[in-house]
Amino acid sequence: MCSQDEGRINAAVDEVNAEATRFENGGSAVGIAADVRRQDDIDKLIGLAMDSFGRVDILVNNAGGPPAGTFRRWNLKHSRKLSN
Repeated sequence: MCSQDEGRINAAVDEVNAEATRFENGGSAVGIAADVRRQDDIDKLIGLAMDSFGRVDILVNNAGGPPAGTFRRWNLKHSRKLSN
């Protein structure tokens, strides 16, 4: 998970992890303060996911309406367009 607001992302991660403990295979969440308009922040976010879970299975973009197409076609230009 990521947000530009470190306090909000930390609170969201804590909430998700607390809720996950209610389930037998609860899972876990990690988060980072990041600006998806910046390539270095995107790289840090992906690095955190890979270090924590070994892979990325699902990407959910809630920064605005993404363009039609597949994840493989996504690039930094799309992130900047949504965030600016």
